Amino acid sequence: MKVKANEDLISYLTKDKEYHVIKEEKDLYHIKNDYGINQAYFKHRFDVVNDSIFKVGDKLFYYGIGWLTVEDIENDMCFLYDEKNVEFCIHCDGLSFTEYTTTGFSQERPIELPEVGELCLFSDDEVRWLIKVYDGKGSMNFPFSIKGGENYKYCKRIKFA
Repeated sequence: MKVKANEDLISYLTKDKEYHVIKEEKDLYHIKNDYGINQAYFKHRFDVVNDSIFKVGDKLFYYGIGWLTVEDIENDMCFLYDEKNVEFCIHCDGLSFTEYTTTGFSQERPIELPEVGELCLFSDDEVRWLIKVYDGKGSMNFPFSIKGGENYKYCKRIKFA
């Protein structure tokens, strides 16, 4: 993660200069300052440089090129590659989670549905969770259904090591 100091700090940080966060804690960023010394600073003294909705590994569409995979994001620029490993640098505003021409452009992250038959955790209130098998059906308000016809609002995939 990159941050920008929002004030000159006596402990050797320059206002508006970008710094790479080495470690993040609840209220602190650990940053290598202008003299190469790792120090902890309060988060309120910085602005996050990249607050992009996109993440490394996202599959995005760019009109005229097609589907690309995000490799890195710096400021408003996305560094991507296609299925032939050709690299591209594109402004993030032109990228979409959905394929588009002159319509259908969307930067809203899609819901990732589990595979039919996959074992998952299901809930209606995000407090009490049940382990069930996903059956691929559902409704607008309750998009996740299990074998037996019950529908749930929330689903978490179970990852086995």
